[in-house]
Amino acid sequence: MGQIILQAVSRFHSKQTLILLQLLLLALALATIQDLLHSIRNDYSFYLSESLLFNSFWILFFPLAYVLYKCTHSERFNFKNTSVYVKLSVLVIAASVSHILLYSLILNTVSALFFQQEYLFLNNLNYSLANDLYKYPLVYGAIVFFLFQKSRVKTLVDNDHISFAENKVPDKIMIQKGRDSIAIETKDIVSIVSCSPYIAIQTNDKKYLHSDTLKSIQEKLDKDQFVRIHKSSIIQLDKVSSFRSRLNGDYDIHLKNGELLRLSRNYLKGFKEQMEKSAGS
Repeated sequence: MGQIILQAVSRFHSKQTLILLQLLLLALALATIQDLLHSIRNDYSFYLSESLLFNSFWILFFPLAYVLYKCTHSERFNFKNTSVYVKLSVLVIAASVSHILLYSLILNTVSALFFQQEYLFLNNLNYSLANDLYKYPLVYGAIVFFLFQKSRVKTLVDNDHISFAENKVPDKIMIQKGRDSIAIETKDIVSIVSCSPYIAIQTNDKKYLHSDTLKSIQEKLDKDQFVRIHKSSIIQLDKVSSFRSRLNGDYDIHLKNGELLRLSRNYLKGFKEQMEKSAGS
């Protein structure tokens, strides 16, 4: 079940990643169109290459978002004893500063190599701080929040999957008989009785001696199916044929294989509760 949920979540977030990329490309296209309209309105020449260079501001969000994704999934960036809000703030600030510096450097480098006019690094930096400073925390805040939510959901699903695996009861138990290991189907077990220094496991047609304790083996079995009826015996509820009072607080339990075991008054309440639960399901 946990694996199915995880696959669904993975598909959902893959779709969201594609949507994020489409939104960034749309922002680039709209910003370029805005430059074109502005040039027409103010009657100056429009250069597509120059517009795309300056609007590379939007494209940088995607690779830096990928770096943030790696950070949120890396143990190296998992600051211990630090609140989620501090982690969010550190990542947003780091991404914003990196974006400003990279953008300024890209403008300077590309313009120096391919344009007649060179856009100096410090001028680019001042321009970004003056005109685009508010955009960085808004965009990266949304990206980091999304990534933390994604990581949180994955952790919950993984924990659910681990918990499910840990709590899953075995359909077989292994016992040793000399040098051989024998697998016994738990659905075939009728009763388990203490037979010091062993325990005797009675199935539908055979009895096995096993070097274990009642407490230990009970922990391995389905608690809804196997119940303790005496300090020295456990039975499977599905194998109960009937039970009858001894008129002294104890009961006799008749099992379907003809076996007769004593139900101690100390375990009567638990036995009846399990029987009612089993009958109700």
